[in-house]
Amino acid sequence: MPTNDDQPPGAAVTSRWGRRITVGLAMVATAGLAGGVLAACSTPSPAAHTAPASQRTSRTAQPGASQPPTGSPLDAAVATSATAADAGLPSFFVIASQGDPNGLQVRSSATGKLISSVTSPGPCMPATYQVAAAGNDRDFVFSCLSLTSRRNIFYQLRVSSRGATAGLTSLPIPPISSTFVTGLAVTPDGREVAIGLKNNTTGNATIELVTPATGAIRTWTAHMDRPTLLSWADNGRELGFWAWGLRVLDVGAAGHNLASARLILSIFHKSDLVQNAMLSPDGATIIADVSYQLPRGTRPTPSTVVGGIAEVAAGTGKTTRLFIAQHVQGNSTFPCQLGAIDATGHHVLAGCTQFDRVDRGRVTALPGNDIQAAFSGAW
Repeated sequence: MPTNDDQPPGAAVTSRWGRRITVGLAMVATAGLAGGVLAACSTPSPAAHTAPASQRTSRTAQPGASQPPTGSPLDAAVATSATAADAGLPSFFVIASQGDPNGLQVRSSATGKLISSVTSPGPCMPATYQVAAAGNDRDFVFSCLSLTSRRNIFYQLRVSSRGATAGLTSLPIPPISSTFVTGLAVTPDGREVAIGLKNNTTGNATIELVTPATGAIRTWTAHMDRPTLLSWADNGRELGFWAWGLRVLDVGAAGHNLASARLILSIFHKSDLVQNAMLSPDGATIIADVSYQLPRGTRPTPSTVVGGIAEVAAGTGKTTRLFIAQHVQGNSTFPCQLGAIDATGHHVLAGCTQFDRVDRGRVTALPGNDIQAAFSGAW
């Protein structure tokens, strides 16, 4: 099993398929800052590459369209209309594509089309952007590594009702040096920001819970993998994060040991290998990027499902649905990417060979061929 402990965000690592893929540190966000910082809100193969646009096709998941290996779930029927599936869809999502020199993009959730671009006040390393949403569809938080100070800096981004930039403000969060920010999430009450950190010198992973209005910081640290895909559950009492397994940290419990977070989904999961996973705000649902362990001697064909984006029950670990199927294309498999989940838990950004939106189980392809496999996003 490869490890990316000693790699900066955006570095390439070798996957279980032998391909070289770009590691994306995608973020999950569920609520907005308050207390005067943000406006209060209610709420075996050759090297793989990004598939050219001509090879990317729009599709909606169909029941029985593909057959995963024995012991793995089949695609489940989605018995809902487009109108019902899209109910409550945020108007916008903000995304940082690894290679975009403009920094952040504001895109339409309905169409995926670019509305505006946002450049941070100071020069930032593109691959270091992390984004979290405020849950009111107007306020976002992001961080990046400054090329001048070599420290991670934090900002509030406000967008207008049409998706244009309406304000960019520095947040009163102390700059962080000597570590990489690997994730952001804002508590449902809008008062605190969870920050995932990885120190590649010491090997320590850290989660900080910062209250910008007061400057208070609580810290959990352990020698473990970088914490990514941060998300809040149980109304801000628990923080889900991925560190070669999906873990849940009880922020109300005593102690500062990050290893105390309980493991709710192992990287080795029955017939699957879980590449990444994030916890839904309901605390009962997991959205996971899985790879199937094919039976010995099996030679996959273009119709073979080798993994994809799936829904897993947190209590039982049972995979209930496969939203987006991952297939072999030629002699390669293209990496899947978990993006962001909205505050309701009903809408997910994810994809394998293309950029998709999953709404209550219904999959819609979004234009985004310019979005690389590695990105950080939020809505």
